[in-house]
Order: sequence, then structure tokens, then C-alpha cells
Amino acid sequence: MRAQYRRMLLPAFLSVLLFHSDTREIILAVLSEAFIQVSVFVAGTLALYYGLGNYLGNIRLLNRLASNKWGEVVFCACLGVLPGCGGAIIVVTQFIKGKLRFGSVVTVLTATMGDAAFLLLAQKPKDGLIVLSISFLVSIVVGACVNFLHKDDFLRPKQQKQISGEQNTPSPSLLQRRIHLISMRYWQFVLVPGLVLGLMVAFQI
Repeated sequence: MRAQYRRMLLPAFLSVLLFHSDTREIILAVLSEAFIQVSVFVAGTLALYYGLGNYLGNIRLLNRLASNKWGEVVFCACLGVLPGCGGAIIVVTQFIKGKLRFGSVVTVLTATMGDAAFLLLAQKPKDGLIVLSISFLVSIVVGACVNFLHKDDFLRPKQQKQISGEQNTPSPSLLQRRIHLISMRYWQFVLVPGLVLGLMVAFQI
């Protein structure tokens, strides 16, 4: 079986369990809780950060940050302290592209709490703000120290020049394009109501 089709095994297995009366209620409860309490938040933050990442790639902000070590660290700390893991994804991606220093990676990973920030802010907002503020300040200090102790190209991946005609990247098949299109339409349709329900559950409404 091809690797791109193996992901269909789990939905097929779950579909079989849904048709069985003994496991239907359990599967529906687990899937609904996972979707409303986790998936919608991850999708929402990634959609936000994905749009931000595309926007940042088209402006000169990253070039300005690359010339200012403090500005870079503060910016990455702001991305990391936001709930979700999208900020870390953007910073690591930009680091791999050679646009940010290694200190920015340390900064964003120190500041981020991932999806746990949603739960903490919902249960104890004051404590959550205190923890996020401490993480923000500590990440700036740690990232600045890393940039001060190491050169700008420390652990930065070397960019390989792409020569035209040497890449033989296979084009996606018709089935892969259809699956991608269905996935995009699905998330566009359910993201907003899912986020509303997820926030209501998180704030115990």
C-alpha cells in the first residue's frame, strides 16, 4: 500500500466501529470532544499563523528583524506566547529558510505553551496571564543570550541553490488534489461554528 493512502486506514476503521451499536456512542463522544476541545483550536491558530506567515514572506519585516537582534527576539517571543503552536511553526520555518537566527527558535520554544494555554486561560485567567508574562520575559532573556553567545549563522541550515531542470518533483495525482480540495472546503465550512462551540466549552458555558 502506498504511503499516501495509509492515512485512510484510520477513518475506515472508525467507520466500522460507528456501525457497531456497542462502540457507536463511545466513538462519537470521543470524536466530538477531540474535535471541539482540540482540533478547532489547532485549526484556527494554524489558519491565523499560516496567513501571517504568507504575509510576512511578502514584506520586508523579516529583513529588518534580521538586522536587529533584539527586535527579532521580541517578535518571536510575541509569536510564542500566543496560544497554540502556530507561532513556533512559523519561526522554525523561517529559521530553516535562513531568515532568522537560532536564538529566535530558542525564544519561541521557551515562550510557547501550545494548546495548554487555552485551558489555563479558561480555567484561571489571572494565573494564565501571569504564567504567560513570565514565559514572555524569560524567553526574551534566553533568546538574547543565545544570539549574543553565537554567530548569526549558528546551526542555520545551508541554502542549496536550485538549478532548473534538476528537480523531478512528481505532480500530485487527481485523487490527491480532490482530497486536498475536500479537506480545505471542510475546514472552511466548520471552522467558525466549531470555534464558537469550542470557546463555549472552554469557558464552561
